[in-house]
Amino acid sequence: MRHSVRWIVVAGVVLAVAASLGAAPGASAADRTFTLYGDRDQGWRLPGGSFANPGPALVVDEGDNVTLVLNATDGVNHNWFIDYDNDTGDDAAEPNSPVFRDQQIPWNFTADRNGTFAYRDKFHPDTMMGWITVLEATSPPTNPGGSPGNPFLAVAGIVVAFLAILVVLYLLTRRKKAPDSERLQPDPATGRVDRP
Repeated sequence: MRHSVRWIVVAGVVLAVAASLGAAPGASAADRTFTLYGDRDQGWRLPGGSFANPGPALVVDEGDNVTLVLNATDGVNHNWFIDYDNDTGDDAAEPNSPVFRDQQIPWNFTADRNGTFAYRDKFHPDTMMGWITVLEATSPPTNPGGSPGNPFLAVAGIVVAFLAILVVLYLLTRRKKAPDSERLQPDPATGRVDRP
């Protein structure tokens, strides 16, 4: 009986560790895509939105692969960049798109620095700016356009799996007792038990 209790305790500890690792998933990088339209006199806008300066707020998680689909609506050169040091100039260490004018260009970068920063147009930094927030990697991942997972179902699944393993272990370790008539009796003369 001691062996079965030991197996049950070991199985319980293993499942508790597995549940604690699975119950709190860490943040993971995601692919984020934003389509922006730029105009030197009006600022930035999202599809279906209105031009504004500052433009639409963008929010991503640290480590995300961010794709911008950039469009110019005014026939002049533009260049989107994140102004980490807020000096209105595009420095070498700042994410910086290629120049775009009359064509739509997709461009991507990795959000590798957390905080809230201005994004700007290199050629029109004062009339075309907005804010991008990069959340820390320890933040829970966002799930735009999707539904969050159900933590109740995850916990219920772990509990059901734990109970199923306990039942299997109990059945495997349970010994059948032989009826008294079948139990071996010692020989009264020698005291030995002869096995058939």
